[in-house]
Amino acid sequence: MYAKDQSSYMYLPREIRSALLCKNEYLDFDIVNAHPTLLLEYVLNYMSNYTPKTLSMYVSQRDKLLEHKSIKDTCTLDKAK
Repeated sequence: MYAKDQSSYMYLPREIRSALLCKNEYLDFDIVNAHPTLLLEYVLNYMSNYTPKTLSMYVSQRDKLLEHKSIKDTCTLDKAK
């Protein structure tokens, strides 16, 4: 499913991918908070005996938590991510 090394289109920045590939035939989906959200859904659906409090808080309050981290560490939001 994924390339074994970094010689794949998925590792290129979005701007380069869109320049190299036909825009009419290629869609680039950028899903915010995708991995934590997918993990939370998996845990909720398949691990009913576990309550993911911290993960649930991160998914529901991601922007607030990242803003707090960026202020605390005096860095940009992108760096906090």
